[in-house]
Amino acid sequence: MTQALDDNGDGQEDAGVFDAIALGVQEDIDGPLGSVYRVPFAVPLPSIIHSIAKVLTCEALFKRRQVPDNLNPWVKPASDARATIKRLVVGDEFLPGLTKTSPAPALISEPAKTTSTSGRLMN
Repeated sequence: MTQALDDNGDGQEDAGVFDAIALGVQEDIDGPLGSVYRVPFAVPLPSIIHSIAKVLTCEALFKRRQVPDNLNPWVKPASDARATIKRLVVGDEFLPGLTKTSPAPALISEPAKTTSTSGRLMN
């Protein structure tokens, strides 16, 4: 593990490297799941989320070391984990013990076309 996080060859994890990987993994999970569940998840994480996070972290560590996908043992499990995330988002699977959130309200970001430039209602 240290070797995967040591870019300068001093035998120590370089500052912030693992934190950056962990943040990327959290974004990969929370991004899609945030549309249907309240994120970030409370600790302890749901077991499936914990497993997905471990798999995506391992894949990221190998990718960071520029291991080709055909030699990275975590590519297939990570693909499966992303498929699980997708199934959770579309509702084919559910996180036990958690309730889905209602969809966020839509935000309209352009002016309404119900009044003229003079301020009168349009006919």
